[in-house]
Amino acid sequence: MVALRTQHRMVPEIGDLIGTTFYPEVGLQTPQSVSEREPHPAFPYLPALTGLDLQHTRSFIGRGGSRFNPMSAQIVAGLLDAAVRDGAALSRSDVLLLSPYRLQSRLLQKAADDVLGIDERVASTVHRAQGDEARTVVFDATYSHNKHTVPKWFEGEGLGSDTARLTNVALSRAQDQIVVLADAARLVRRMPKEAPRSALQSVLRANDLGASVVLDKIAGGAFTWFAAGSGATLLAELAGAKGSISLHLSSFRDVDREALLDVAYLAEENGIETSMVPGLDTPSNVSWRDLDDFVYYSLRPKGVVVDLRTPTWENFAVIDGEVLWASQGSLFEGGTPAYRTVGSGLAGEVLNVSGFAKPSNFVTRPARGRATDDCPTCGHGRVAVDEWQVFRAAWQVVLRCVKCRELAADARRKH
Repeated sequence: MVALRTQHRMVPEIGDLIGTTFYPEVGLQTPQSVSEREPHPAFPYLPALTGLDLQHTRSFIGRGGSRFNPMSAQIVAGLLDAAVRDGAALSRSDVLLLSPYRLQSRLLQKAADDVLGIDERVASTVHRAQGDEARTVVFDATYSHNKHTVPKWFEGEGLGSDTARLTNVALSRAQDQIVVLADAARLVRRMPKEAPRSALQSVLRANDLGASVVLDKIAGGAFTWFAAGSGATLLAELAGAKGSISLHLSSFRDVDREALLDVAYLAEENGIETSMVPGLDTPSNVSWRDLDDFVYYSLRPKGVVVDLRTPTWENFAVIDGEVLWASQGSLFEGGTPAYRTVGSGLAGEVLNVSGFAKPSNFVTRPARGRATDDCPTCGHGRVAVDEWQVFRAAWQVVLRCVKCRELAADARRKH
């Protein structure tokens, strides 16, 4: 790390953090003129060093190995919305939104577009932020997952590593305030015990505000959060949809099925375009054949476009192209916190990036399903679908008779 002795950008709290962490031998001196400067943070109700734990969120891998976290983007949308409701007119010089990942920076930019309504780019990857500065920097670490390893961006050791250099870049862009969104347990504690980890831990521990306190503060307007029990509220909003519904569910337990059927019936009655991406939970929970029967004989006859994946980890809903619901767990069971934001930019971009999400091994392609000739056994119509043949590792067109398979499914359930 190149020795830097005096800095003229950051308030003393931030300057001291950067100095002690990334320049331990010489530290950083802050001139009196900078110390006496009146700070103008974007979020005046938060301390100069603020950390928010992302433990109740989940990140995913998208195209090119880039990661995204819809719920952390929703938190940022809530922070910006609360500032605007308090009368702030934020611009590029006031706030800079940074993430290590390209896909997440896209979500952050769309969230800012929805809330701020300015024609400026306020979100960026850390790599592209060198030389930038703003009154407040929001660093969204994005990663939140149960794996016992950390992503490459965070695994560097020592002051000479890329991790240290880029973490220094991210935090030192701030003049008056740093807000770090990071998973303390599943990311920061698993990082090597070096400078970057120390810096992030210092910010996360600098304030004694719990995440729920901040979420309560920013709730209202475009952002709402539910500590638990969001299922009834979500179903009521789905019932009031006017144009479209898109549901991504990682689990497919009985309670989720009942909710899905309710949504499907309401959508059919109201002429709402509905698509669902249900995932398989575990073999002991529900069998593939049982799930396949439910999709073909309960959902698709109601006009629901079903994209079946194995497995799907996302849990979110987009209603009418602008209302985004997201949760780490089931949206309908409501056992984990759920966030709700209003904004067509963020909602649409989540749909875009989730199309690249892994794992996404399609079991049945939704584009197929055309009517073919009648079934020679029972005389009912058949449909052609593409199915993934596991042992052949290839797609194959399969003709299915809804009536025959329905009778077979009933027989299996009786036994």
